[in-house]
Amino acid sequence: MVSVLNDPEEFPELSSLSYGRADPTRFRSSVFESQRRKVRRLAAACLGKLSLPALVTTSIEEVVWVEEWCLRRGVPCRVEKKAYPSAIVGDPVCFIRVG
Repeated sequence: MVSVLNDPEEFPELSSLSYGRADPTRFRSSVFESQRRKVRRLAAACLGKLSLPALVTTSIEEVVWVEEWCLRRGVPCRVEKKAYPSAIVGDPVCFIRVG
């Protein structure tokens, strides 16, 4: 799920907040709320298909969405400490052990 849940074109408000670029004078909280609901549904649709235990690969900015999904369902998860650069843009990618 690398860079799916924080895509700046699909989720501009959520992405700007996730990457620390949100402008407090222009941030649209109502738009963020809508985008957050969409991301939660998208994460649930993807993660709900896992056979546990599983290994999830995602960008470090998206770890919170996997952790939240696990917490809401009582599923244990552990984020591995080491991160690896993604092949195209070099974003840090990590592994999460789920279940």
